[in-house]
Amino acid sequence: MPCGIERASSRLMNESEWKGVTTCIACGAEVSPEVDRAFACSSDNYLCFECAEARGGVYDADEDRWIAAPDTSGLEDERRPHA
Repeated sequence: MPCGIERASSRLMNESEWKGVTTCIACGAEVSPEVDRAFACSSDNYLCFECAEARGGVYDADEDRWIAAPDTSGLEDERRPHA
């Protein structure tokens, strides 16, 4: 296999692994963090766009970022299992 194709194939595999689908910690909907406008609660936990908006989050599509964080109180946090 030519070197360029091997690198491209490897890069696509790594990107697809990293962009893997996860679930919203509030409703369980499938979330693809790199594609969806998900809100990152931590490096492993996400809220889907709908849950983030319902919790008061405000997303600015022009700037492609959350300008107001949603209220994440009451959501399970693996770093604080007894909270």
